[in-house]
Amino acid sequence: MKAVLSRFEAIKSRILLLSKCHHGTPPPKTGSWRPSTASQTRSFRISTTKSQQAASELQTAPPAEAVAPALRYYHPDDEHPQFESHTTQISTVPANAAQRRLVHALRLQNPDKLLAAFFAGATDKALMQTIPATTFSEILKVLRPANLIEPYKAVHQDLSATPSKLFGLQPIEKTFANYFRTVRAVVHCRRRAGGTPLNLADYTLLLDCARALGDGPAAEEIWAQLVRDGIVPDTTCYNHYMGAKCWSGLFQPEMRQRTRLRSSWVGDAGTLSERYRSTHGDANIEIPRAYEEMVSQGLVGDQTTFTLLMLGLARGGDVLGMKSVLRRVWNVDADKLMELDEADLEPVAQYATDSPLYPTSELLYAIAHGFGINSDVPTALRLVDYVSRCYEIAIPIKVWEELLAWTHAMSVYRSGNRRKNPADLERLPNTSVESLWQVMTGEPYNIRPTMPMYDRYIRHLIYRQRIGQACKRIEEAYILFKSSLEKCQQAWQELELAKSIASYGVEMPVTEVSTGPLQRKLENARLAKLRDVTFVRRWMRKLLGTEALIGNHNWERRGLPAELRKWKAFMPKEVRYRTSSGDLELRRL
Repeated sequence: MKAVLSRFEAIKSRILLLSKCHHGTPPPKTGSWRPSTASQTRSFRISTTKSQQAASELQTAPPAEAVAPALRYYHPDDEHPQFESHTTQISTVPANAAQRRLVHALRLQNPDKLLAAFFAGATDKALMQTIPATTFSEILKVLRPANLIEPYKAVHQDLSATPSKLFGLQPIEKTFANYFRTVRAVVHCRRRAGGTPLNLADYTLLLDCARALGDGPAAEEIWAQLVRDGIVPDTTCYNHYMGAKCWSGLFQPEMRQRTRLRSSWVGDAGTLSERYRSTHGDANIEIPRAYEEMVSQGLVGDQTTFTLLMLGLARGGDVLGMKSVLRRVWNVDADKLMELDEADLEPVAQYATDSPLYPTSELLYAIAHGFGINSDVPTALRLVDYVSRCYEIAIPIKVWEELLAWTHAMSVYRSGNRRKNPADLERLPNTSVESLWQVMTGEPYNIRPTMPMYDRYIRHLIYRQRIGQACKRIEEAYILFKSSLEKCQQAWQELELAKSIASYGVEMPVTEVSTGPLQRKLENARLAKLRDVTFVRRWMRKLLGTEALIGNHNWERRGLPAELRKWKAFMPKEVRYRTSSGDLELRRL
């Protein structure tokens, strides 16, 4: 044991030495056996060809060789060459050995090992039939979106399509398609073997996948198969189905800024225009219809059901319907709250903390998003504060981000044709963003802003020509940026350490060495770093384009040159800006 520990420390010290140099050669090969990854199928990873080049300018990125395929995908069709070649190669594995590998991978809760073990016995019909229904449900649980998709989606949503193409990132819709195709392949192998049909738990997990991906058509297909199999859905199934219809297509980068409803999209009778419906769908019709069907089946909705109902009505511009749900379920009257003092209001509905109707942060987010997309930010702010205090709910950072995003959108001055839109004329005061920032970061909330929140606030300060305050906030945001760099470097060190341990043949006493989760951790950390780089570069472009300070000699001769020296790593190679004495162009050698 002492020899193993000494070797482990030697490997760890070597990895730390490699990380300081930002480059290195792989550890020497020994006589231990290590499976080859050269012939593996497609991987679940982000392509970072251009991102590595952009990050190398900052001298902060780990070597490109540090990232290996993170999760393999397979096509569900029998004749697919990738699937056939893979199963043919490992079809000689005995059934009992394949079963032991499957059980072992399931015990480790490792998606990579689990997929490899499952598809190893995919051609063995007897093995597929002997898998119990509960075991197959556990296999799908390991592949649930919370483990593989949600961390990546949370970071990717803050990037628009242009930076993603600039850094060479794989489009998020392609990542979603690859993930869902793998889940469908697992289900296809189960059905092809003619074993036990899918049960309610399996369909619930499949609908959860469609919800996480915002794939409404996939949810409809799964629901139709559920009905054909004679499965009676429960409340959770309906919630996942309504969630997929509510967020259908909204996780795409180009759709993120199109959720706000315009008055021109809503007709006199409250109906949506054909242009809006063709882009956003009919969530305001389909979700209430699904809720009525659920009630007709004798099911009782929970908090998630009513929050989705509110969001579906909000997508259709039915603000009165949202307020009605709040009033009937939680006895929160939004109109009276905006007009009267809280002492004159009726108390909110009382539920036990373990009641399905007791509100959580889901309701707060539904309020912030629903009223925000309908250009009613003051009501959203007041309701979030009131509900959180009445039910003693801590306001999560996600809700603050949503409130800040819509406050920033409503305080921006509109020009051109957009000034003719009545919804755009109802602007918030220019000081709204700064006031909300002070409330968030002060007592009693003491929120630590994230990089996306700093991005909106700094852009707002530059828009208002408050350059001094913007530079101070950039300094604060840079601390978070350095933290993302450290996380990226730490993730690379952990991955290299795991690879070295596997190559040296060191057996871990408790768990196996698995690089799949570490690879995904590195991918997510690198994506967060690229997002933060995009933010800082955007701030620098905004500072260079500030023309209101032209003629301010202190800014032209001291302030701006000092900022250029401080943030030169984020500046373009050619810097151009205008001064009172002419245009200045600088080129970095």
